[in-house]
Amino acid sequence: MERANPEPNKDRRPPPFRREDWAFPRYLFLHCVRRVKSRIGAKRGIMRSHLIGREEGFTLNEVLASIGLISISILGFSLNTMSVIRGNYISKNVTTATFLAQDKLEQLKSLATLSDLGNCADPPEKDITATGSAGGIYGRCWTIKDSPLGAGLREITVTVRWTDYLSRKVTLSTLVFTE
Repeated sequence: MERANPEPNKDRRPPPFRREDWAFPRYLFLHCVRRVKSRIGAKRGIMRSHLIGREEGFTLNEVLASIGLISISILGFSLNTMSVIRGNYISKNVTTATFLAQDKLEQLKSLATLSDLGNCADPPEKDITATGSAGGIYGRCWTIKDSPLGAGLREITVTVRWTDYLSRKVTLSTLVFTE
C-alpha cells in the first residue's frame, strides 16, 4: 500500500516575498517570531513541570554565605558614608578658615599705613569662630613686611590655624603698593 504525502498546509506558510516589500519584510519576520515563541513556550512548560515537584530550599551554608556577603556590602557603604561626612566637615572648616583669612587680609589692605608687623609667634586672635568672635577653634595671625619683588611693595600674609582631628592651616598672601 502506497502512502500519499499530504499536501502541505498553505495557511501556515509565510506569504511569498514580493519585490515591493524589500525594505521591511514584515510577513517573514512575524512568522519567524511566532515560531521562536512557540519553541520557548514548549521549553518553559517542560522546565515549569520539573520545578513544581521540587520541595528543596536553601541550605544553611548558602544562607550563611549570603548573609556574609550582605553584611560586607553594608559595612562598605557605612565606611564610605563616614568618609563623606568627614570630608564635608573638613571642607566646611577650610572654607571658614579661608573666609577668616580673606576678611583680615581686606581689613589690613584698607589701612593707610602698613608698618612691619609679625605676630604669628603669639597670635593676637585665638579661639575665634567663623564670625571672628571668641569661643571657636580657629587662630588667626598676620605678618606685614617689605616685598623682595620691588621698592614700595609690601607683602601681607594671613595664616589661620585650627585643629579638628589634625592640625591644619590656611595661608593667604597679597602685595600692596605703598608710596
